[in-house]
Amino acid sequence: MLGQFGLKGGIHPAGHKIADVSMVNDFQILKGDEFFIPFIQHIGSPAVSVVQIGDYVEKGSLIAECGKGLSSNIHSPVSGKVKDISSVFHPAIGQIQGCIITADGINSDYKKIDGGSNLAEVALKAGIVGLGGAGFPTHVKLKPNKPVDTVIINGAECEPYLMCDHALMREKPENILQGALMIKEQVKASACIIAVENNKKDCIAILKQKAGKYGIDIIGLPVKYPQGGEKQLIFSILGRVVPSGRLPADIGVLIQNVATANALYEAAIFSKPLYERVVTISGDVENPANYRMPLGVPVDRFLERSSNKYKKGYKVIFGGPMTGGSVASLQIPLIKTTGGVLLLKKIKKQEILACIRCGKCSEVCVMGLVPRDLEQNFLINNTSKNIDENIMSCIECGCCSYICPSRRLLAETIKAGKKRAAIYLSTHKESK
Repeated sequence: MLGQFGLKGGIHPAGHKIADVSMVNDFQILKGDEFFIPFIQHIGSPAVSVVQIGDYVEKGSLIAECGKGLSSNIHSPVSGKVKDISSVFHPAIGQIQGCIITADGINSDYKKIDGGSNLAEVALKAGIVGLGGAGFPTHVKLKPNKPVDTVIINGAECEPYLMCDHALMREKPENILQGALMIKEQVKASACIIAVENNKKDCIAILKQKAGKYGIDIIGLPVKYPQGGEKQLIFSILGRVVPSGRLPADIGVLIQNVATANALYEAAIFSKPLYERVVTISGDVENPANYRMPLGVPVDRFLERSSNKYKKGYKVIFGGPMTGGSVASLQIPLIKTTGGVLLLKKIKKQEILACIRCGKCSEVCVMGLVPRDLEQNFLINNTSKNIDENIMSCIECGCCSYICPSRRLLAETIKAGKKRAAIYLSTHKESK
């Protein structure tokens, strides 16, 4: 029976699902608005500019094309003039090559992409990447080098506060179902499943009502974090384990987010490039809501136009509170992987105590690791031992830090340990 295996480990943080999911608001664009477009909004290498300063661009027109290796196209979110091509802010990287476009205020239709012989080619031309947060270029994922028997569409949305997928499933269930069917046919899978956590019973009911004609199974999953992690979702539904260092395709599974399925449908049917997405604004704000956001809007403008105010002493977080990151400036723009913008009050620093060896971090670790050991190995610079103890398998979900009664910075330390381990592995590989 599908979905009977459950999630091993994990936590139950407060959901804070407070944004209204009955509608998706359209963001207001005004003449003269500046949009800041980084040329990397995905895993891999940056896209390469195909525009020059002074060029007029239409909404949806290509402004940067795939770079070498793993990359993705970038399209203009607005019609207007290219003001500059220089360094722009990026939510995670700091500053990177990009462009600034000044909106002309004309609410014209988008420029359509030029077809594609299959869904992977459509995804490439439309610049579609994983919209669940990882940003892996979708055209690559749709060309697995191993047979895939099961496609899973991820609608878990287990992070606190975030409700963009919830709102999208309510608004465009047919798009998601048809996009899922397209993915299934592209990879020649025999089964397709849409998985949704049980705190979104309205979405489950809507999808089940329409799924029969597509031959797609809709599964409700227990509410638990991080239920939406790829490896965790696969085990919860199918009981299959993705080996350390391997990908879902290695065990016959392909996973896409519900928003990615919708973007693929719109690209295939309406020739629409990916220049906007649904974003939740929530946390300590006056008006939590979901917006259909053009990419490249800076945080301060998003707050202002959504009738929210920045509060001194608060953090702005892109993504969810567990896996997202705080941004250093209100000029940071929203990009393809931005599912949420949260305003949260900074917590007063608490004293970090010595580990009491209670074992709670191991109990909640969904990867079966021993976080306290990984932390200690890092602190004494024993990188080889951390590699032996599978530090690279950590999915950086933050459960260990959340549960630690000594308030140790386990997740942050292990993340730093992974970077050190990656350098170690690279160095030793080159020396052999």
